[in-house]
Amino acid sequence: MHGGRRVVAVHDPSHFSDGVVLLSEDLAYLLQFMDGMHSTLDLRAAYMRRFGNFLFEEQLAQLLRMLDEQLLLDNEHFARHRCEVEEAFRRAQVRESAHAGQSYPADPVELRQQLHGYCQAAESGSAAQGLPAPHRLKGCMVPHIDLRAGGRTYGHAYRWLAAAGPADLYVVLGTCHEPLPSLCAGTRKHFQTPLGLARTDQSFMDALARQWGEDLYLGELAHRSEHTIEFQVIFLQHLFGPEVRIAPLLCAFSPAEALAENGSGKRIRELAEALRAVSQAFAGRLIMVASADLSHVGPRYGDPWSADRNRLAVVRQHDQELLTFATEGDADGMAQALAASGNRFRVCGFPPVYTMLKALDIQKGVVLDHHHADMDGNGSIVTFAAVALF
Repeated sequence: MHGGRRVVAVHDPSHFSDGVVLLSEDLAYLLQFMDGMHSTLDLRAAYMRRFGNFLFEEQLAQLLRMLDEQLLLDNEHFARHRCEVEEAFRRAQVRESAHAGQSYPADPVELRQQLHGYCQAAESGSAAQGLPAPHRLKGCMVPHIDLRAGGRTYGHAYRWLAAAGPADLYVVLGTCHEPLPSLCAGTRKHFQTPLGLARTDQSFMDALARQWGEDLYLGELAHRSEHTIEFQVIFLQHLFGPEVRIAPLLCAFSPAEALAENGSGKRIRELAEALRAVSQAFAGRLIMVASADLSHVGPRYGDPWSADRNRLAVVRQHDQELLTFATEGDADGMAQALAASGNRFRVCGFPPVYTMLKALDIQKGVVLDHHHADMDGNGSIVTFAAVALF
């Protein structure tokens, strides 16, 4: 809703453009015809057929001009801009912060206060009793939802990581919200945040690339705007210093792809085996962090219903079944459960969790926190959890 009326917000999730265009529903109807196969005359005719009114040529020209100015048309203007952005990212030695000042404070003092508050707010409860010694920690599942929505759960995970003490390397497995040409994408770039420069272990990344045998850097451009690794890096810097060593990997594949006997399934298993081998050969202490949210339900995510108490209980039960697979180190069990349901609740953090579980020998796991956030006040819910793995 904007200005008392219902509108459609059009934006670019790949962030080649950071603009947002708000369209009335009738004009948004025309977007489906902007496919390179229809002329402006075709668009006006489609509008007439659907709404019974004329769309004047000047009105359509204004719409196209607005979309073009915001780089939301696939034309020569956008192609030039995309090439410039991609080339600049390839040349850069550093992956600059993409979300400081938007998703979290750009001021380092304010950011540290916020992160400290999340860790302090996460009170140690019964879930933390009877766990193995912190130094035995091998991996953690941490949310990647907006920090303000999931701060408590982030805090539970990072309080435990702090108790485990500093590692020599943190392999940060992020969810990539866009398709990747190689199912997984690494980068050799260091990560700049308001807290300093986190150092990417380039030797580790190159060893993984050689071991996997695929082009690990083919989808590297996805790192430019994806937030799921950046959010973990600022917490790691807060706890262990600005120059904490990381190995950043984005993952994007479905449960069905992971379970395939050949093709994508074979490549994903080979990736996990390569990550396991390189991690075991690493001369130092290594901890993996899987940046993963769970279910996405409600109107915002395409459901015709809002998540009331009863539906939320069903979703949480579904989550708990998946979290049981995680705590048991059963990556394939998680994949099979999601594939069997067609991932009906849109769990988006499966790829990094699956990869981590395949790459580690998990003896025990515990759910530190399992929570949810209402994303729009209309019953659109995202769930997430903090899980420690030993």
